[in-house]
Amino acid sequence: YMGDPFHFISTMLSTRDAILIAAGVLGISLYVTHKLQKHIEALTAEVSELKRLNILISQKRSDDRPFRLFLVRHGESEGNVNPQIYQTTPDSKILLTQKGRKMAFRSGQAIRQKLLELYTDSTNPPRITVYVSSFLRTQETACEMITGMGETKNWITNVRDSPLLVEQDWGLFEGSGLEGAQDRFPHEWSRCEMMKKHQGKFWARFPLGESCFDVCQRMQLFFGTIFRDRTGGKSSYGKSNSDPMDVAIVVSHGITVRAFAMMWCHRTCHWFENSHNPPNASVRLIDSSIPNWDAGYVFGGYSKGMDLDHPIDVATLTDPEEPNEVQARLHPEEFLFKQHSRWSLSNASLNSSTQD
Repeated sequence: YMGDPFHFISTMLSTRDAILIAAGVLGISLYVTHKLQKHIEALTAEVSELKRLNILISQKRSDDRPFRLFLVRHGESEGNVNPQIYQTTPDSKILLTQKGRKMAFRSGQAIRQKLLELYTDSTNPPRITVYVSSFLRTQETACEMITGMGETKNWITNVRDSPLLVEQDWGLFEGSGLEGAQDRFPHEWSRCEMMKKHQGKFWARFPLGESCFDVCQRMQLFFGTIFRDRTGGKSSYGKSNSDPMDVAIVVSHGITVRAFAMMWCHRTCHWFENSHNPPNASVRLIDSSIPNWDAGYVFGGYSKGMDLDHPIDVATLTDPEEPNEVQARLHPEEFLFKQHSRWSLSNASLNSSTQD
């Protein structure tokens, strides 16, 4: 039997004993399997709870912190210096001048200084996302700006390109520049000027192009991207695709930056009509800790021909006041009082005429 021990055991044991041994082995196996399954379920529950708590902590951290936006206009471009370049180069491919690159670097230094003032705890830095227009001059501006941000550029978690942030579309006047459009398209130019006088600059649309109102609509669409990234891309199921951001830096163009500030800060079209494009490489701060969000300029940027060492004083960059009739509508109690007074006067006049 030494050559076949299993045969020996089977002959020595009764059928009943074999069944009992097999049942015991099976029972032990089932017990071990059951315990392992319980441990796996417990670990899975703990991992799910940790994920849920991490989402809640991230969301709470994001909600507790003020949300801030830096609006940056591109540095001096070739088109700013020589408008004739639009005749040979598409608007989207206009580059920065060497001076424009230095301007963008200075804007990055200004952002760095402001960030260090706002976030003093280096162990808990803000998460920054940079949004850039698809045009080359803004992308070059973003590169130089990020370099100028020094150590705070390490706080940037994402850089995104967005076609919604591009310059206003000049339509038929593209390729000629606004200076040459009057000679090349005199009838269309005259009609465009007539519409500006009749409807206002905000509403007048370039032939086959955009109006300022159209740019504002683009900004409203872009805000959806900011809201999603602000919460870390959290879906309706409570899942988060990434960490929520605390700061957004938007690198865009003159008209687009104005439209962004108007829509975000709930300005009116009257404000837009009376405002001006921000200077090249200027930086405007939008801050949720301020009642109307608009914290003004933190870097004045440059006008044409300015020395790099002497940027525009931010104190000189003031916004126009809203017209009186708009201010009245922004204060409902005052507006309703005036309306009531007018109604009373009209009734008095009506009664007087009836008596006569």
